[in-house]
Formats: sequence, C-alpha cells, structure tokens
Amino acid sequence: MYKPQRSKKYTCGKCRNKIPLDDMDQIFVEQLKQFHFDESEIAAATDAGGSAITEREKLLALTAKESQKLAAKMGKTYELFLNDTLDAPDFVELYQPLKDRHRELGLTNARLQGELDALRIAAGSSDVSIEDSRVLYSH
Repeated sequence: MYKPQRSKKYTCGKCRNKIPLDDMDQIFVEQLKQFHFDESEIAAATDAGGSAITEREKLLALTAKESQKLAAKMGKTYELFLNDTLDAPDFVELYQPLKDRHRELGLTNARLQGELDALRIAAGSSDVSIEDSRVLYSH
C-alpha cells in the first residue's frame, strides 16, 4: 500500500484498491489493541537479551585476558632471542604460532565487541519501541 501525494486514500500497488486514510488508521489502532503487552513476555524477552549481553561480556573478558597472556609470552620469547638464548629458526618456530594466535584473538575481540554493541543497541531500542507502542496505544 502507498499513499499518493495529494490523495486522501491508500492505494494497493497490485490490485489498485483504495482505502481511505481514516479507515487505515482505524485498522492500525485495532490491530495495536489486539497486540497486548504481557509483562511476563516482555520480561522474558528482556532477560534473554540481558543474558546474551552478559555472555558476550564474559567471552570478551576471557579473550582479552588470553590475549594479554599471549602478549607476555611473546615478549619473553623475544627477550630470549635478544639475549642469544634462542637462534633465529627456534625463535620463528616458537614465536610464529603465538603471533598467529594473538592476531586471531584480536579479530575475535573485535567481533565480540561488535556483537556486544549491537545487542546493547537492540536492547535499548526495543525498550524505546515498547514504550512508544504503549504511548500510541493509550491515545
């Protein structure tokens, strides 16, 4: 359905049926009234979103901690190389897997942070949407 600029009716793009604006508004309000706000359903959805956020926060903390440990291990390996305790081939053999894992963790941290931000935004916008629907419903 679309509403031509100067028309007072909505028009169906396929069949070209027309519905007056007032009727369409009334249909919308009636459908909104049928959608009831069950507090337990809203609370369950909010809790599910909150648990997903908590889970991502824990994963992010774990990967950040592992990344710090790997950085320390990489530093120690480099120190061994600088002190001539390790020769170049041994250094590469020890350092390269640490470096690869550290890079993977950096990408994982970035992905988790993005997911966490998206979940937080979604939780905030759903709260706003529910409140706006309640205000619209009360009018």
